[in-house]
Amino acid sequence: VSLSRGRNEIYLSDLTLPRRVDSAEGFEIIGKIESLRDAPARVKLLRDGFLAKEQEVQLQAGANQVNFHESLKERGSHTYELLVEAQDDTLAENNLLQGVVEVHGPPRVLLLSAQKESQRVLSRVLQVQGYAVVESSPEGNQLTLPELSSFDLVVLDNVPAFQLSYAKMETIEKYVRDLGGGLLVIGGSQSYGAGGYYRTPLERVLPVGMRPPARLDLPHVALLFVLDKSGSMGAGPEGSTKLDLAKAAAIAAADGMNPTDQVGILSFDAAWDWTLPFRPVGKGEWISEGLASLQSDGGTDLYKAMIEGHRGISTKQAAIKHVIVLSDGLTDKADFHGLVQRMARDGITVSTVSVGNDADVQLMADIAKDGKGRGYVALDPRTIPQIFTTETLLISRDLLVEKLVTPSVVSSAGPLKGIAQGNLPSLHGYVLTYPKPRAELLMKADTDPLLVSWRYGLGRVMAFTSDLSGRWGKEWVAWPGFTQWASQLARDTLRKLVETRNRTDFQPEGESVKVMADFVSKNGNFLNHLKLKGNITAPNQTTQEQTFQQTAPGRYEGKFTPSQRGIHFLTMYAEGKTGEAPLPVVTVPYVAPYPKEYRELKPNMALLSRLAEETGGEMLDPDKIDEGVKRLYTPTPGKGRRGQETWWPLAGLGLFFFLSDLVLRSWPRKSALQ
Repeated sequence: VSLSRGRNEIYLSDLTLPRRVDSAEGFEIIGKIESLRDAPARVKLLRDGFLAKEQEVQLQAGANQVNFHESLKERGSHTYELLVEAQDDTLAENNLLQGVVEVHGPPRVLLLSAQKESQRVLSRVLQVQGYAVVESSPEGNQLTLPELSSFDLVVLDNVPAFQLSYAKMETIEKYVRDLGGGLLVIGGSQSYGAGGYYRTPLERVLPVGMRPPARLDLPHVALLFVLDKSGSMGAGPEGSTKLDLAKAAAIAAADGMNPTDQVGILSFDAAWDWTLPFRPVGKGEWISEGLASLQSDGGTDLYKAMIEGHRGISTKQAAIKHVIVLSDGLTDKADFHGLVQRMARDGITVSTVSVGNDADVQLMADIAKDGKGRGYVALDPRTIPQIFTTETLLISRDLLVEKLVTPSVVSSAGPLKGIAQGNLPSLHGYVLTYPKPRAELLMKADTDPLLVSWRYGLGRVMAFTSDLSGRWGKEWVAWPGFTQWASQLARDTLRKLVETRNRTDFQPEGESVKVMADFVSKNGNFLNHLKLKGNITAPNQTTQEQTFQQTAPGRYEGKFTPSQRGIHFLTMYAEGKTGEAPLPVVTVPYVAPYPKEYRELKPNMALLSRLAEETGGEMLDPDKIDEGVKRLYTPTPGKGRRGQETWWPLAGLGLFFFLSDLVLRSWPRKSALQ
C-alpha cells in the first residue's frame, strides 16, 4: 500500500540553485514538482525567511518544472525555501526543500547596539573602511545560525544580556566556536557584569570574567529582596513559574556576595511576611532552604511591604543598603514618592524589576528613579536571574569604575601595531572585569583590563571594557587615531579563512553523507598533507566533529550522519603545529532533505514478493483484497482444520512443580524438629 493510499500526492523532488554567485549577478532557481494526477497548486519562494515570489501553477501528472529568476547584493549566505501548497495533496512532509546561495563581496559586519543611532560611531568608521555593516537592535534580530553564518564579524555595542535570550547567546557562542566567526564586544554601563553577562554563554565566549575576585576593602552590603508572591506569580509551567524564577534569582544573586554581607527576603501579597530575616550570607545554603516553602497566593499590596522593608533595612550597620523590588501586577495607589525619598535620605537605594505586561511599569520606574537605583522590565521572566545577579554584582563589586584614566598599551603587536602610547586620549570610565587564563591582555586602564583578546574554538573574540559613546569615550572617539584603532580591531577579529580555491561535494550514502573536498592554493598547487577536521553544526545547534582523510592530490574525504532535516553547516579547519591555533579553511552549507520514504511513494513490490515467497505466504491484490483475505483464511485440504488451546495443561504442570518445590523445601526442616 502506498503512503498516499490511493489519493493524489504532490511533492517537491528537486531544487537546483547555484552555490556561489557574485553580488548583483542574476541566477536561476529551478524546482521540480511531482504529482500523481493533474491538480492546481501554489508555489512559494522564500528568501531568508521572507516571501520573495509565488506562482499559481496547473500541475500535470508526472514531473513539472518551475523557474524563478533572482539577484542578490548582500554578501554572505542566503537561505532559499521552495514550498508547494495544494488542496489535492495528502502528505505535507515532502512539500518543502531548502537551499543556500553564497554571495561574494566585502567583509560583512552585524552590529547589535542598544545605543541611539547618533552614537554608533563604530558603524560609521567601519563603513568608511569598506565593510558592509548591518545595524540592528538586539531584540529585533532572530540571530539564527544560518543568518549569523553570513557575517564575518558580530559587534555587541553596550548590549545587556536581558535584551538577548539565552538561545541567542548560545547561537553567538556556536557562531564563534564552530563556524570561526569573529566577535567584538564594546563596553558601557549595560555590558559585561553590569549587563548581566555573568554565568551566561557570553561570559564563556569572552576573554574576561564578569565577577572580579572579592577584596578586603570592599564595603559591607545589606541587600533586601522584596518579592511579590501574589497569585499571578504562580503563572508558568511547574518549576518555572515567575515565583520559581524569582526564588532561583535570589539564590544566584546571594552567591555573588561576600560571606559577611547581609541578605533579607521580604515577601508580600495583600500582607507582608519576613520569609528570611536579615543574616550574613555565609555559604548561602540557608537561603534555598528558606525559600523552598514560599508559595504564590493572594492580592498585591506593595506599599505596606516597602514600609516594613524600610524599617527592617534602616537598622542594619552597612556601608551600602540596597533594596530590589520585584512585582508582576498592579497595586493600590499610595505615597510611594514620599516613602522612597525617605529611604534615599536614610542612605537606602532602590531598584525595581517589572515582570510581564501586567505590571505597573511606570510606577516601578518612578520608584527606581526616586530611589537612585535602576529600573528593569522583564517581559521574559527567564531573564529575572540575570537581572538579580547584575544588581548584586553592581552594588557588591563596584563594577562601574567612573574616573578619568589614561590607557596604557601592554602589547603593541597585532591589532595595536602602530598605535603609539603617548598619543592615547583619556577615558572617563569602564566596566570592571578580570582577564581569564590564556587571554592576551592588550591594553590596561590603571591595573584593570581594558582591551583583551583570545581565540575561542575556531573564532577570535575581542573585549573592550569602556564605551564608544559620550559617557566614557567622548575623547576617545574624537581622537585622530580612532579610525586606525577601530579598523585594526575589526580586521584582527573578523573571520579569517585560508586563501584557497576549493570545491566541496556532498554525496548521500544511505543514512550518511559522504563529503569530498578539493583544495588548491592561490598559486594553483594542490594543498596536500593537511590535518583536516570539520565541525558539522545541525539546525538544533548540536555539533559533531569529523576527521578528513586525504585520498588524492588536494582531495580530502569524510562522512557524517545528519541529525535532522534542515540546513547543516560544515566548517573545515586545518590543525596547526602544537600550540598553534587551528586555521578555518571554508564553511559550506549542506541541506538534509525530508526522509526518502516521502519521495518513494510506491511500495517496494520486489521486496514484498520475495518476503511472501520465502515465508510461504502470497501477495494480495489491493483491488481484490476481499477475495485475498477470504482465501487466506480458507483451510488448505490435508492440513489441520481446528484450533486447540494448549495453555491450560502447561499451566497445570507448572503449578504442580511449584507446589512440589514448596513441599520439598519444608520437608527437611520438619524432620529436624522431630
